[in-house]
Amino acid sequence: MHEKGRQEALNWFRDGYGYAMSARTWVPLVSAERAFILYLCWEQMRLHGSTVTLQHLEDTRATVVLEPIFLRLYAETGHLRQQVSEEDFRAIFNTRWQDRAEAAGWKLEMRCEEVRCTMSFTRPRD
Repeated sequence: MHEKGRQEALNWFRDGYGYAMSARTWVPLVSAERAFILYLCWEQMRLHGSTVTLQHLEDTRATVVLEPIFLRLYAETGHLRQQVSEEDFRAIFNTRWQDRAEAAGWKLEMRCEEVRCTMSFTRPRD
């Protein structure tokens, strides 16, 4: 982060368009926006082992409660805290999800308490 700056470092973690394409590929029979939400739930739970609850899903609004394994590992292990500050670690997490949501056509408001994040997605009506 020191060499090119914090924002450049955060930009390195942006993968929104690839993530959105994965969602459309793995969940092809629904709209791209719904595919993103459904893929998020499946991918985080089945591939990463995070706890996920889909509380609400409609065309213009969705709510997902995510307890990402990444935040839990950061909180429970000692070596990560020596390598990256919690502020920077959470900034990476937030940047990545904001970029993913935007690439899929959603606006994301995320509230995290400890290792539990409520992700509220909204988008305008077509």
